[in-house]
Amino acid sequence: MGNTCCVLLVDDDRNFSGLIKAYLESIIQARAVLLHTLDRFWHTLKENSFDNILMDSRLPNSTGIEMTEYLKNREFSLPVVMLTGEGSEQIAVKGICDGAIEQAGCRAQQVAGELLQFSKPTSDQNEWIEINKTIERGLTLLRGNLSSIDVDLTVKFGEDLPLLNGNAQQIQDLWVTFLLLAINACANGKFHLIQIEATIPENKPLLIKFADDEGEIPKEQINNLFEPVLLPPGLGRGTGMQLSICRDIVCQHNGTITTNMSKAGTVFTIQFSGERISHG
Repeated sequence: MGNTCCVLLVDDDRNFSGLIKAYLESIIQARAVLLHTLDRFWHTLKENSFDNILMDSRLPNSTGIEMTEYLKNREFSLPVVMLTGEGSEQIAVKGICDGAIEQAGCRAQQVAGELLQFSKPTSDQNEWIEINKTIERGLTLLRGNLSSIDVDLTVKFGEDLPLLNGNAQQIQDLWVTFLLLAINACANGKFHLIQIEATIPENKPLLIKFADDEGEIPKEQINNLFEPVLLPPGLGRGTGMQLSICRDIVCQHNGTITTNMSKAGTVFTIQFSGERISHG
């Protein structure tokens, strides 16, 4: 396997696990084996050499916590990262106390750290969201990724932006995904520009733009850019799954997403026309 990290991902949520697998393979360049049930868990574990196990805390016929106990009893020493959408820290705390999440070498730590940037929405309940703060949190999460490439990042936060009604975790994950894709597109050893802008034009929807100066995507790929189909490697825009889920998140918040591409670079424009209130 060389330096490639191999991860066993166990999650019955097909949309979420598809995003995680695509993220692992396209951004971290890890090898990910995905299981939606536990039917072949032990067989898969024995037939492969894994560095990490990423496991949903709630699975058909079992729980992630129970499976970590079985792993310990069978003397498997792999680190396990628990994925939880419970909206409560009790499960994660119990997993940590039981040894479910362990430090086990640089590659394991890298994958665990990268993966935990993505989390399932902690609640189905909407709240009033400050867009600037969600962007700031996304930037904080990706500070290390940004420092690894030669890039000039410009961020323009709009003043007096209205609050958006929606799921704050999903919105933050949206910005993280766009940033990761921009970082991946610009990770070619050259100097690049990445720009983020949040504005509210007069009598217009709330507007957020993500732009980078990496080359344009071939015209034949543009129509499939937001569809859950595999994009060819080398485009620097993920596998197709990431942008598909981004589109779904935007639509769930009564928004639209468009792309403008040229030789000068790529601009993703997100507009939210849903429920808003003034901030202040």
